[in-house]
Amino acid sequence: MITESRLSEKVKLLCKIKGIAQKDLAEKMGILPESLNRAIKGNPHLSTLYNIANALEVDVTELFETPKKTNVKGYLEIEGVITPIHNLEDLVQITERLVSTFKEGTCLGEFKKAF
Repeated sequence: MITESRLSEKVKLLCKIKGIAQKDLAEKMGILPESLNRAIKGNPHLSTLYNIANALEVDVTELFETPKKTNVKGYLEIEGVITPIHNLEDLVQITERLVSTFKEGTCLGEFKKAF
C-alpha cells in the first residue's frame, strides 16, 4: 500500500523526470496547485490518481511502484533532464558530450536532445 508521503514523493519524482513543476501538473489537470497538493498528501479518489497519471503521461500503476534494484549509481540533472549513470563509462560519455557541446558552441538544448 502506498502511503501519502510515498505518493507525494513519487509525484515529485515523476514531475522532476518529466521536467515540469507541480503547479504545471495541476494546470494540466485543470485544478489548483493547492488541490493537487491536498490530493497527493491525503486520500485521493481513484479518478484523481488516474488524472495525475494521465497528466504525467504514465500508467497509474507507476504511481504505486516501488523503485526496483538496478545498477544505477547516480543521476545527472541538466536543466531538468535527468540521466541515469550506471557506471564510469556512462559518466565519461556524458562528460565528453558536454565538453563537445560547449566547444562547438551548441546550446544545451542540443545536448539535451542526445538523451
